[in-house]
Amino acid sequence: MVAGVGVPQLTAIAEAVRAARDSGVPIIADGGIKYSGDLAKAIAAGASVAMMGSMFAGTDEAPGECSSTRAAPTRPIAAWARWAPWPWARPDRYFQKEVADTLKLVPEGIEGQVPYKGPIGSIIHQLVGGLRASMGYVGAPDITGLPGTGAVHPHHRRGPARKPCPRRDDHPRGAQLSEPERMTPQLTYLGWLVVLALVQLFLTSTAVTRQYGLKWNAGARDEALPPLNPLAGRLRRAQDNLMETLPLFAAAVLIAHAAGRDGVLSLWGCRLYVWGRVIYVPLYAFGVPYVRSLVWVASLIGLLLVLFAILGPA
Repeated sequence: MVAGVGVPQLTAIAEAVRAARDSGVPIIADGGIKYSGDLAKAIAAGASVAMMGSMFAGTDEAPGECSSTRAAPTRPIAAWARWAPWPWARPDRYFQKEVADTLKLVPEGIEGQVPYKGPIGSIIHQLVGGLRASMGYVGAPDITGLPGTGAVHPHHRRGPARKPCPRRDDHPRGAQLSEPERMTPQLTYLGWLVVLALVQLFLTSTAVTRQYGLKWNAGARDEALPPLNPLAGRLRRAQDNLMETLPLFAAAVLIAHAAGRDGVLSLWGCRLYVWGRVIYVPLYAFGVPYVRSLVWVASLIGLLLVLFAILGPA
């Protein structure tokens, strides 16, 4: 894009391995790895090491602070050839040491935001699994035997690849590749809130049935009844209290998800609301004053955070 120079990555690896074979110099596959299969191809072509910057960017272990955008939490990323404002970049790396004015430097990379991916361990697990599957397909006993299996097609040794779109050609024909729908943490919290509502319903009905009897529970319930005992009354009021705000919270979470506003703010709002509602139940059941009210306020703040994530600035 910047220099207009280069060959297909797999061809470059194979040619570099052939040139360095006699001297014993290891080859690094740098760039173009998006799937575990790309890593297997790089190793099969003879690379000793692979650069995985784009795959590991956005993980908890990657540098940079996590920030919230309109769509989802993100982390910053910078290509190694891009220098400003990243501290590790050096102008002399691409023969521009004599350039003093940073505005005149010609960058060969990018900087920007990438989606937050969570811990790096899950990505490494997928890479290792794909590499093992590739070794099984070609009959490699271990990773050192993968380059000798002939897994790389001979046309990569004769010259550059001619396929107009090799990645699309390698995938099933007629199927459009897409990412599966992601179960966000906010939706997971909403699901657990439904579980909490069911638990409260069960506790309340059990307490009421113990007081009035199973015959009343199975009957038409037309007769006049004495007031509920303290425990059953508190459980019912706690259930009613949850039902006052649960529809609002559920609507807010679903709107945030549909609008792509599932960011850090809505996540903290879900945490505050759900955990506040969980703690509220035993506090109300055992008649703990003041603290119960503070917990209710905390859950309400959580609901307001989700609403602010929807209505606030992107």
